[in-house]
Amino acid sequence: MTCSTPPQPFARFFLSAILSFPLCFTLSCSSDSDQGTDPRLTPSVFRFEQELDQAARKGPDSVARLRKSHPLFYKLLVEEMMGMGPADSNTTAYLLCQFQRDLYTDSLVRDIYEAFPADRDPLLYRALPNAIARFRKEFHTPTPTRITTFLSGFRYQAALDDSGELLIGLDTYLGRNYRYYATAHYIYEYQTRRMSRDYLLPDALRLLLQDQLSPPPSTASLLEEMIAAGKVHYAIQKLQPGIPDSSLFRYTSTQAAWAARHEKDVWKYLMGQNLVYASELRLKSRFLDDGPATLELDPEAPPRLGEWIGASMVGRYMKKHPEVTLPDLFQKKEIDIFKASGYRGERQSKL
Repeated sequence: MTCSTPPQPFARFFLSAILSFPLCFTLSCSSDSDQGTDPRLTPSVFRFEQELDQAARKGPDSVARLRKSHPLFYKLLVEEMMGMGPADSNTTAYLLCQFQRDLYTDSLVRDIYEAFPADRDPLLYRALPNAIARFRKEFHTPTPTRITTFLSGFRYQAALDDSGELLIGLDTYLGRNYRYYATAHYIYEYQTRRMSRDYLLPDALRLLLQDQLSPPPSTASLLEEMIAAGKVHYAIQKLQPGIPDSSLFRYTSTQAAWAARHEKDVWKYLMGQNLVYASELRLKSRFLDDGPATLELDPEAPPRLGEWIGASMVGRYMKKHPEVTLPDLFQKKEIDIFKASGYRGERQSKL
């Protein structure tokens, strides 16, 4: 499973940081980018949180029947995500039913219904499926045929299961000031900033794009890892034009403004401290790992500034080489992109 999630015992991770997408635009569903999308490439949307809610109202036997109608996701949910017990156990079905009928959970489900109306939410039913269709058309690779939404207990945002189905924990996209986020002790304030619907679409695209990218080895330099991340950011914006920098990089608007204003200074710092070609994990993590800020630079400096600079490098490279397709870009060596970009700390107006 590939996911945007806190560390959990899964087969493979998208990012190690909790709620990182991972995965940023204020929806404008009538955009030109949605026109002409091939419906044969567009995934369907399945609202599992609603089906589970309806089953729980009828009792544990109805919940148990979900393991027959949706065996793969049911097993993933109860065994790996919620740790309730074996999927084939009636006791597990009873526990899941009790969890679902809890007053706290019940009110949370009602809030999800209000935030993402069934069959008519434009983000879930139009923008996201169309973006996935564009991804498939661009990369000529299999994509999820179904988007399954669910209640994750504030632990999982976007994920790909082993069959390639896209999973979306809608309860992690209810807005930074959602009333129940403060009750989850494992969520930090800086993480709730991006727990809103603006980040859902890029989170999903980031997952799909990560699967197309051969991750740099652990011995890779900071420069190589920055550009690898930059490839993904560049591709997200090309697949979904109009995404603001703040959402694309999972920043606040203030953080994005800081990064744009100080990009050249950050680049000078990396060069002056001989960090660009550093391969030690402890050095790379200072500019690639998530957190509230990059404190060694400035209390206001956003985290993951390496991703920001890497995206600038890729943007400059692609502007000089418009003939390069996105699949070709993902095959290019990072060091070659850097050399051909001519990057010296200058920010492009658009990626």
